[in-house]
Amino acid sequence: FQGPNGPWTSFSIVSNGVISELAGHPAPAAGGGSPNNNTYLNAAPTAFYNLADWDPSAATGGGNVWYEESAGVTTITWENVPNWTATPPAAGVNTFQFQLYPSGIVTIAWSGANLSSFGNNGGALIGYSPGGTNLEPGATDISAIGAGSVQIVAADIPPTTLSSVN
Repeated sequence: FQGPNGPWTSFSIVSNGVISELAGHPAPAAGGGSPNNNTYLNAAPTAFYNLADWDPSAATGGGNVWYEESAGVTTITWENVPNWTATPPAAGVNTFQFQLYPSGIVTIAWSGANLSSFGNNGGALIGYSPGGTNLEPGATDISAIGAGSVQIVAADIPPTTLSSVN
């Protein structure tokens, strides 16, 4: 995969919906609900997110996290993974997939019926962080993007500010 900062020769899959350039990416605390945006936007490794407190353990009824690699695309799929608030056989399972292409294009695909269950999980942090220090961009309605794309750029840098001095 050709990442924005160069090729990824390996990556880490975090069950909570993170694909990270390096191992050891932080995961939200168990039962933590809504992720803290600044923690993940300023995490050291480059990462793609559909982050919430997904729980594929047997205690919640499971679900699966699948990985498949080919010359044309690498896919990582969370299939019927409940959120931490789910008690089997409660609704709230989620199916989504990351598709990483050799060109550097990344697609995040969701099953539309599952997006409503994100609210039961405190919300989700969806997107990309180039690692290092980044500005909080604020909430974005990703459904308004449709079939369009989002341009990924290098880390954000706060603008120069002015202040008065006596």
